[in-house]
Amino acid sequence: MDVPVNTAETPASEDAGGDLARIARWTIAVVQPPGYTHSGAMMEVAETLVYALRRLGRQADLNVGLANVGQGGLVVLGAHLLPAADALPPHAVIYNMEQLVAWEQGHARRNAKVATDFFDRLMRHRVWDYCEANVRWLRERGHQRAERLPLGYVPELSRVPARGAPDVDVLFYGCPNPRRTRILDALRTRGLRVETLFGVYGQARDAWIGRAKVVLNMHFYESKLFEIVRVSYLLANRKAVVCEEAVMDEDDAPLREGMAYVPYDGLVDACEALARDDARRAHLERRGYELFSQRDATRLMAELLGLPTAKPGENDTPQLPDTLHLGSGKDFRADCFNVDIDPGWGPDLALDFSAPLPWGQPLATARFGEIRLQENQFEQIVTNDVLEHIPNLVQAMSNALRLLRPGGVFVISVPYDLSLGAWQDPTHVRAFNENSWLYYTDWFWYLGWAEARFDVLRSGATLSGYGQQLAAQGHDLSVIMRTPRGVDSLQVVLRKRYLTPAESLLLQQKRAPTKHAPRA
Repeated sequence: MDVPVNTAETPASEDAGGDLARIARWTIAVVQPPGYTHSGAMMEVAETLVYALRRLGRQADLNVGLANVGQGGLVVLGAHLLPAADALPPHAVIYNMEQLVAWEQGHARRNAKVATDFFDRLMRHRVWDYCEANVRWLRERGHQRAERLPLGYVPELSRVPARGAPDVDVLFYGCPNPRRTRILDALRTRGLRVETLFGVYGQARDAWIGRAKVVLNMHFYESKLFEIVRVSYLLANRKAVVCEEAVMDEDDAPLREGMAYVPYDGLVDACEALARDDARRAHLERRGYELFSQRDATRLMAELLGLPTAKPGENDTPQLPDTLHLGSGKDFRADCFNVDIDPGWGPDLALDFSAPLPWGQPLATARFGEIRLQENQFEQIVTNDVLEHIPNLVQAMSNALRLLRPGGVFVISVPYDLSLGAWQDPTHVRAFNENSWLYYTDWFWYLGWAEARFDVLRSGATLSGYGQQLAAQGHDLSVIMRTPRGVDSLQVVLRKRYLTPAESLLLQQKRAPTKHAPRA
């Protein structure tokens, strides 16, 4: 990580070791000296460790600083920022994100004492590191407890709010230096809107990520190690990344296909081409997410701790299509997993979406054999003229939210409440208007949704013949929408994402009674 370094001296401490697999309670602590904002660059990595441990059945908490860390396992991020008077507890594990070769070379010239103290601290503690080059560097110097923990995917971090029309061509965040500034200036001369951030983290940075077409990753150090910590959050949130060629660990190499991976001299052309090509960018966004989401952080953590990597039956589900077709009826689609409440239509699975789903239970299908429904299983759910028939729509929307992968979309078409067709069918239990999605998006907390929510990605309307006449006469769509019989149906695309920390806090503060609301 190329964040500025606090130059206070760091004492060494001793490692007490222990069987990490037996530890039931963990604290992931991020060191943040007073007034030092750049510890924010480590938060997503810390959260990844927290969620991975929780998914393994461990209690895990995120702590800023080392005060009140309690008993159990302790993982410290930012150990190089500790002041000289603060010794780490003997049992602490250091998760290192610094490039040690660059530290050795750079600090030897600038502040050898800082580098020496940091290295001494590393040598006296168990170290986890995302980079094999760092682990090798430590082992060459006699470190006996340096282990690689690759950075993997947890769905909770797929949470950058969606934007329908990004207005920033290229976003770069990181510490400025001449080689980076040269590229950014060249991009601006191409007429691109370029935004740069330094010292901006958390939701403020996420808002810029959501506005960006392309996020640029280029090296600070001449060692040019691939810092997955700089792109993992972007890939988890389906952002198009232009990445400068790097020295990669073998298991990082597949991620090249999910980024525009080019040499330094090709960065400007790659950014410009991607920013101007919506179709190519959409493909890269999806491919990057697909590749990174296969790196399961929970499995990687389990392997490091020596724990079982899968629960019985967890991997027994056959490969299903990426799209679930809900309410398929007579519109059976061979390239989808077709679900309908009425078995008479011959769907792949007869299922009542208005009730809690049989999560994890074996279900027989003719085309796919025995399958199990799991969270984050589908890339897309499509439903046409179905939701108006469902009695418990909150339960159905919650089921859809859990079935979708983070960033997955729910493509919906429903009758408009002022249309002729809204109430002609006696089996309709509701109709819809522009505000019908509010509780599933901005007002998620009313439903008690504690993990994820939807964003409206796109919306539209199908005009009736009368509405088309009004449009031909020059009437605005907003007027036609308020005119009875002017609109036949509404279309909306909702995208799933996990809650941001601020939204989770909002849920705690404003949570409505949820005895009727299902888990999402």
